[in-house]
Amino acid sequence: MASKQQSCIVCQCPDSTVRFDGILQCTRCSHVYADLERYVSTDLELLYQEEYFSGAEYSDYVADRPVLQQNFRRRLRVLLRFVDRAEDKSLLEIGCAHGFFLDVAGPFFARVEGIDISAGAVTYARERVGVRAVCGNFLSHDYQGGLFDVICLWDTLEHLPEPHRFLAKAFRCLNDGGIIALTTGDIGSAVAKLRGRKWRLIHPPTHLHYFSRMSMRRVLRNQGFVPVYRSSCGFSRSADNAAHGVLALRLGRPELYQWLRKHGLLGWSFNLNLFDIMYVIARKRSLSEGRDQVSGLGK
Repeated sequence: MASKQQSCIVCQCPDSTVRFDGILQCTRCSHVYADLERYVSTDLELLYQEEYFSGAEYSDYVADRPVLQQNFRRRLRVLLRFVDRAEDKSLLEIGCAHGFFLDVAGPFFARVEGIDISAGAVTYARERVGVRAVCGNFLSHDYQGGLFDVICLWDTLEHLPEPHRFLAKAFRCLNDGGIIALTTGDIGSAVAKLRGRKWRLIHPPTHLHYFSRMSMRRVLRNQGFVPVYRSSCGFSRSADNAAHGVLALRLGRPELYQWLRKHGLLGWSFNLNLFDIMYVIARKRSLSEGRDQVSGLGK
């Protein structure tokens, strides 16, 4: 079944086919995305109120801080390999939520700050974590404090109706030679192909774009970035949040989740790598540079 509801953000093709119910695939470049006319409201921030972090998506995001920061420390260790003299550099996190990554990154950079559309999360970041963060939309926010050397989007790009516009503005907000670092799901992975519509990362309206390695490389290059690193990254996760996602949200058995929690059976965490989350770092391309010359990143 063909569709002409919206243009692909990767190649601007107006035509798509239905991959799954509510999920489209570009007929030219195969980028996968949600039917925005069906899922996106004008008040996107309404999706990310306190309920999102305490029941709607996560069981208890704040309680998971130690586990989340394990992930952030691993990502930071990789990131620092690509930042020369980080102690003199500035970092911005788009989609900073409660500021847990900013807290981890702060000691390594001269300045870190974040932005998020969730007012409650930003208030927590400022008042409880003690980091610099603002509530707002990155696309419309005016950064009068100057440019940044590093911009991060951890598990954020898939939430955005127009991620290419965020990347374009990130390019403008970076100093010469600056880098962007991001994580997002890889719909070209074996797990995503095997699970199909049941892949755990396909859940509009909060996830709207589903990148493959090729489409990620292409959208970054379109916005002026040269990819310099890509890997499949694992993650730490609390048993509580995993059980909440599977039992309460997917299987509709919240009473079983609550029973496990009540009897203290979910107070542990685990590490897992399903090779379906990509970690990409890209450098702002200078005017004198040509096309991306990094071998293998688009394979």
